[in-house]
Amino acid sequence: MTPMHPSQSRAEFSLTHIDLNLLRVFDVLMQERSVTKAASRLGRTQSAISHSLAKLREIFKDELFSRDAGVMEPTPRARELAVGLSRALADIRSVVDRHLNFKPEETQRNFRIGLSDYTAVAILPRLIEAFSSSAPNATLNVLHVRETDVSGLLRNGEIECAILGNSTLQNGLLAVEELSRDEMVCAGWRGNPMLDDMTVENYLALPHLQISADGTAVGIADVTLKAMGLSRRVVATVPCDPVPKVHPFRRRRVTPDARK
Repeated sequence: MTPMHPSQSRAEFSLTHIDLNLLRVFDVLMQERSVTKAASRLGRTQSAISHSLAKLREIFKDELFSRDAGVMEPTPRARELAVGLSRALADIRSVVDRHLNFKPEETQRNFRIGLSDYTAVAILPRLIEAFSSSAPNATLNVLHVRETDVSGLLRNGEIECAILGNSTLQNGLLAVEELSRDEMVCAGWRGNPMLDDMTVENYLALPHLQISADGTAVGIADVTLKAMGLSRRVVATVPCDPVPKVHPFRRRRVTPDARK
């Protein structure tokens, strides 16, 4: 039997054997170059930091730090490890802070939300004003979306949320919250003789023009009527213009004068 080469031993060492706190100790030691300072910064004893350093040396088969004039100097292996580990720990901190320590007034994130045609018209002006007030250092992307595309966009991280009108989206992996309800009315010009006797029967018998995002989808009125066991006479369905994309930029608070 031949002895195992050190590189072979390291290859069999999996990530499951490494405590994330050890990597945190390594990162702080690289910054402080002192066991005493690292212990103070991490709120641990010097002996605990020394014990963690011993484990790190065993894992990476390297001294990692050597003393030079009272200062802990990293070895070439430690400097090489620090490049990737420090970046990875920074990414982890960023993710944790984003979800657990989120402060809208301090965040500089870019947020991407999807809006359908109706919701863009109804809420976009107030949404932008509230966003710029609550998160003055953040940026916002508003994208025109169709309900059929929302699940995929959310799953792929292309948008963080979507606001839809009369959504029928059913997905157990998505959190859905009703924001508001609108009252449906029938409006027309004052001299229109068709409005003189607007009964349900007359409404259903009249020719209707349906406007939808893709030119094919049924409208809110059709969904409501179907639930009542009724249907109207749609003679044509036409698309509407999509909402223009709002590119990311640094927001400022919008005042009434600025919107003129």
